[in-house]
This record gives sequence, structure tokens and C-alpha cells, in this order.
Amino acid sequence: MVLTAFLVGSGARSRADVLVKGVWRTVGAAVGTVVAGALAGSFGPRSDAVVVLIFAVLAVATWLRELSYAYWAGCVTAVLSLLYDWFGQSPGGLLHTRLAGIAVGAVIGIAASWLVLPIRTSTAVRARTAAALAALTELLEADWRDGRAVHMARARFSHRAGQLGVTTAPLRILAAPPLPRALSVRRRRSVDALRAKAALRRCVEPAGDLATAATSATSATPASATSASANSATSAPDVLADDPGLRGRRGEVAAHTLAVRRAIGRRPAPPGAPAAAPPAKTRPTGPQATAAWAALAAVDAQLDVLTEVFGRPPIPPASHPAAAPARP
Repeated sequence: MVLTAFLVGSGARSRADVLVKGVWRTVGAAVGTVVAGALAGSFGPRSDAVVVLIFAVLAVATWLRELSYAYWAGCVTAVLSLLYDWFGQSPGGLLHTRLAGIAVGAVIGIAASWLVLPIRTSTAVRARTAAALAALTELLEADWRDGRAVHMARARFSHRAGQLGVTTAPLRILAAPPLPRALSVRRRRSVDALRAKAALRRCVEPAGDLATAATSATSATPASATSASANSATSAPDVLADDPGLRGRRGEVAAHTLAVRRAIGRRPAPPGAPAAAPPAKTRPTGPQATAAWAALAAVDAQLDVLTEVFGRPPIPPASHPAAAPARP
């Protein structure tokens, strides 16, 4: 019971994570108990075949654990049954006691996560999404003359997008139809969270293309470098970083990212914030610049999806003019 309460609550990312882990551990232990009861007595005490089978089941459990925690709980129960059989003990009463302890421990862990210090799944999803978008902003605003800074920002964004995927993993169950009408609101929220995760995952590849284009430009050597006027020639990274159309497009996508972050935090734009710049109409030329433009367009399209999920930033309250003094 104590072990289950610890395992269910440790490393929990949200209430949904604890709930799914507790339920899967209990269900897996129940199925494992049934299977273990059917296999009880099949092998004699001190059987070498039992030892081989125990390690084989543990290997399968390690492989299936990535799919669902229930597989791990069920396989461990089967391993314990085989271990009891190897010692010549009857596993029936021991497994039933273990199943009861797991059920009680899961209830305790779930109750603690929901009542003592609850972390709402929607709050965790918003926080992870905002963190990923902050890293995306760093990538968009990075100096393309510094390839190391560009790649570090891209790596941070990819990592944080993956962390959002881990946070939303338990929501796949709540998003699967059909569900009772009482859970329809939770299902809609789960679907929105999964849409946000999918949108950010679709931004990972364009972000990599953006970093690759910047790095390729940084490592490129202009053809005039070998001429006498090489010192006055403009290097490729300077051309890419200073391209007016590409720079304006980066600013547009960065502003769009900031708007989504404000919507996630439910914060309006600060007073006196500059208005959105007009869309960049000048498309750049060259392979690196064209690839960067396409990557920015792909990211911008996914930001539109995030805007549909989280809405738009709230409108700041209008400043009311001071009331005119009353006439005497």
C-alpha cells in the first residue's frame, strides 16, 4: 500500500497523471493476479525454467511499460507469482493481499493529489505550452550570426515541446469517445490540450529547418572571398540576417508567438504596446532564405491552431477620460 501510494504520487505532473497511473496500476495488478492464479503450480519448486521465465517476463514488462503502466503492474504480479512458486509457496493469498494493498494505496495517492496539493492538468498544459513558446521566441529573435545561440534555442524548444507531450499523455484516455455526458467538458478540454501538443510538435521540424538555414548561411563562404575585394564583401550570414523581408517575417511570427503566450496567461497587451507591423511582402531569394521563409510560414500556421485553442489575448480596459468638473 505504501509503495503504491509513493509510486502513484511521485513524479506526478498533474491530477490526470496521478489518476491514470493509479487506475492502470490497479487494473494491471488485478489482471496479473488472475493470470498468476491460472499459472500457479505449473512449475515445481526450485525449477530452472521459472528463473528463465521470470527474466523473460521482466524484459517484456520493461518493453511494454512505455505503452502503458498497466502492463508493468501485471507483469510484476506474474513475476511474484512465479517467485512464490519457485519457493514452493501458494501465491493465492499473498497476491490477493497485494492486490488489496495496491487498490488502497492508489486511492490514497489519488486523493492526496486531488485534495491536498492539486495541480490541474489544464494549468500544467498552459505552463508547458508557454515555456515551449518562450523558447520559440528565443529562436525567432536570436542573432543569426551566432549559430551556437540559434541551435541552443532550437534544442530548448524541441525539449520543451517533448515535455508538453509527456504532460498531455494521460489525456488521450479522456479524449477517447464515447464518454458520459458528465465528462463531456473534460473531453473537450483534453482534445484542446492534445491539439496544442500536436501543433507544437509540428513546429519542431520547421524550427530545425530554420536553425539549419541560419547555420548553413553562417558556414557559407561568399564567392568573392578569394578576390581582392574580399574584405569589403558582405558575408552570407549578414545577408540572411539583414534581409528586410526575412527580418520582417521573423518579427511577424515573433509577435504572433507573443500574442499566443499572452492568451495562455490571460494577460492583455501592456499600455502603449506597439501595433502589429504590416505583413512582409518582399519574399527573399536564395536557397537558405527561401527555406527560412517556408519554415516561418509553417510555424505561423501552427500558431493559428494555438490561437484557436487558447483564444486571443484579452483586450486591455479602455482608459476612461477624467470627468469634467461640475459647473458651479
